[in-house]
Amino acid sequence: MGRFCVLPPNSVVKTPEDVERMLLDIENHWSPAIDTETTGTDRTKDYAVLISISTGSNRYTIFPQVFDLVKPYIEHPLRKWRFWNAPFDIAMLRNIGINIDRHTAHDVYHAHDGMVMHHLEDDTKPHSLKFAAKQILGIEMKEFMDVFGDQIRAGRSNEEIFLDPANEEMVTMYAGLDAYTTYWCTAHLIRSLKSAEIPGPYKTLWEYYEENQLPLIRVLYEAEKIGIKIDTHVLQSMGPEFDKKLAVLDKWFVKETGNPAFNVSSTKHLSEHLFGRLGYKPVKLTPGGAPSTDVTTLTVYAGNGCEFSKKVLEYRHIEKQLGTYVIGLLKLATKEGRIHTSFKMSVARTGRLSSSNPNLQNQILDIRLAYVADEGMVLTAWDYDQLEMRVTAHFSGDPKMAEAIATGKDLHTFTAAMMFGVPYDEIMTARAREEEVAEAKRKGREYTPLTERELHCLFCRKSAKAINFGLLYGMGPSKLARTLGIPVDEAKKLIKLYFKTFPGVEEHFRREIARAKKEGAVYTILGRRRRLPRVWSRFSGDVAQAERQVKNTPIQGSAADIVACAMIQLYESKIIRKYGARIVLQVHDEIVLLVPEAAEKSKEFNDEIRRIMENPLPKEVKFRVKLTTSGKYGENWKQCK
Repeated sequence: MGRFCVLPPNSVVKTPEDVERMLLDIENHWSPAIDTETTGTDRTKDYAVLISISTGSNRYTIFPQVFDLVKPYIEHPLRKWRFWNAPFDIAMLRNIGINIDRHTAHDVYHAHDGMVMHHLEDDTKPHSLKFAAKQILGIEMKEFMDVFGDQIRAGRSNEEIFLDPANEEMVTMYAGLDAYTTYWCTAHLIRSLKSAEIPGPYKTLWEYYEENQLPLIRVLYEAEKIGIKIDTHVLQSMGPEFDKKLAVLDKWFVKETGNPAFNVSSTKHLSEHLFGRLGYKPVKLTPGGAPSTDVTTLTVYAGNGCEFSKKVLEYRHIEKQLGTYVIGLLKLATKEGRIHTSFKMSVARTGRLSSSNPNLQNQILDIRLAYVADEGMVLTAWDYDQLEMRVTAHFSGDPKMAEAIATGKDLHTFTAAMMFGVPYDEIMTARAREEEVAEAKRKGREYTPLTERELHCLFCRKSAKAINFGLLYGMGPSKLARTLGIPVDEAKKLIKLYFKTFPGVEEHFRREIARAKKEGAVYTILGRRRRLPRVWSRFSGDVAQAERQVKNTPIQGSAADIVACAMIQLYESKIIRKYGARIVLQVHDEIVLLVPEAAEKSKEFNDEIRRIMENPLPKEVKFRVKLTTSGKYGENWKQCK
């Protein structure tokens, strides 16, 4: 298809005769594109008002009065649909009683997602349909508010606008174009992915998409549909605790500043105290030219011992917890008392999943108390043990790191022992003592304080952990110094010591950077590609940033590949299905399932989860170290930690 084209006319489908004419045209097409115009964007309560279908040479916009007549066509088990943001449209269709999976087997995947394809093809670009249509087809599509904004501002609902006969021509042109561009954008992307050769077990990105991403689309939209029960009483009981903490801090600020009307949310008040009374020099300026009091600035001051900055950061953190995790979750809970997050496969450039409404990646431990199992069920959370470190060991082939994993050692403690010459068992004993002291403090019991030697052991492990994770994320000496509260020169020495301890890791990073400079991209263990054109930049800052991403992406992305493979196999497992277990959440390296109580004691069930999660990769991939996982059960998510 050329970049510029004449669009086919849009056909309105309102009567049985219209449906008959449409089906004569499209019934033998097995991979059409579909799109919905909806009452809103809430997947739990909004629904499709119009359905648009295109097979590339046509545009049909279907109205509600004939939805029942087109339902058999849409639900045909052999039809492979092309969506743009599949989970959204599938939810909108389900909410009007149309289910594309109604007649398909559990492990049949026929919801293709152009947004996911576009992210695989070029992760550096935006992935909206409007962007892709202009980029690929040369078609400029108008935004919804540009077309219907006046009517929305006049107080009309989406449904009123879409079904108003006076709007019919404008509405059907808008709706039909979405399906048409989805068809041709996905056609282009399929060709592009099929021609993109990659290293690993799959020959092309299309094979990677079909084997990994296409099944994951269904796994995730099924998890979204199920959701997870939320205990609103637990959330409501947490609110006063956060309020108390904020009140204590408010009193501290009044005493510290001498201003009874001090408002920690006031930039003016913060600036007067920080730069006036305390005399700190601005780290940076706002666009308006005023000294900045953002998180980065306050973190610098706090790292230099500024108690006022520490308290401001603490206040903001608590305030965010209250707004995000208490008030925010209460707003998101449905009338049935469930949370239905939206998983996103096309946001993180590493391939990691993200989520919204709520963002599961940032749920604090205490809030997990509010995520509960349904009656007669329990939650079980299975987490990989130090997955990113094991991926690093695989790629680097470092013998010391591999030995630590093979002998079941804690990698951060092992790293500390190797770097600082402190006995491994002594550090582990100090960790146990730290947990004892923390438990005693929580329960108000007497305890023996940690000794200087124990504190030294713990600092060694903290340093090793910061380096282990920091280097994987491209952390430099300055950031490491701030993290550990040590001089930059000392941080540089620690990084050199780390690479001396694990030379295989440094060599792996060198190889990846050399490859990226040759190809302009890096790859995960299964061949997922991330483009990094800045590695060729003339600007040293761009190159440095790209090199940090070169180090991080294969590790983060390979961890994502492993988790995705495990989720797909858990979803497909006949044993897991036999017990009625369902995936409900995925966070970092953790998979959470909702299971009947009887499954907890079943050796067959638990062995199946462990077998899948510890051997998730295709047999062609020879992973150099052992993957291990552990699971816990509980009435709420926190008990599973």
